[in-house]
This record gives sequence, structure tokens and C-alpha cells, in this order.
Amino acid sequence: MPEISEADLPPPVRKYKPVQRKELTDELRHALVKLRNEDPAHWTVSKLAKKFDVPSQVVLMLAPSPKWRRVEIQQKADAEWEKLGYKKRLIRINRLRRRMLW
Repeated sequence: MPEISEADLPPPVRKYKPVQRKELTDELRHALVKLRNEDPAHWTVSKLAKKFDVPSQVVLMLAPSPKWRRVEIQQKADAEWEKLGYKKRLIRINRLRRRMLW
């Protein structure tokens, strides 16, 4: 197999720029946790990740959602489930079953 150099390839479509992330200081970590605990409905993971310029996984590790917020979200999901008719429930159950077979 012949060797292919970069000169043999077509020009790149996009220029790759590695993402520069700043280090989170203790002050920024405390601010992130404080905002998340104050109002988790407003300060979602994605909003905090954009504000502090960190990946969403970092926000999830540093400031998980409070228990009362998780319960609230689950109650909303349960209420939506109760509103569904027989066919829609059956479709969603079958979709979950198929997904579990992956």
C-alpha cells in the first residue's frame, strides 16, 4: 500500500482548533454550586457549562441536581405519562423494549 502524505490529500473542509478550557478555581466552583443550588430550574447544566466555559460533565460532577428537583421532574414525567392514551403508552413501552435489546 503506498504511503499517503498530507500533500496528496484535498484541503480540509474545516480548520481544527482544539478547545481551550480554563481551569476552575475554588471561587468559580463555589459560585457554580451556589447557582445550581439556588435555582436549578433556571441554572440548568447547559447554561452553567456555557457560563463557566466547562463541559457539561464537569457541571454534573460538581453540582448535581438537588433531590427535590429530581423528584419534581419525575412527578412531571409521571403526570405526562398519565395523560397519554393507551396506544401512545404501548408505543413508548415497545420502543423501550427495543432499545433494551440493543
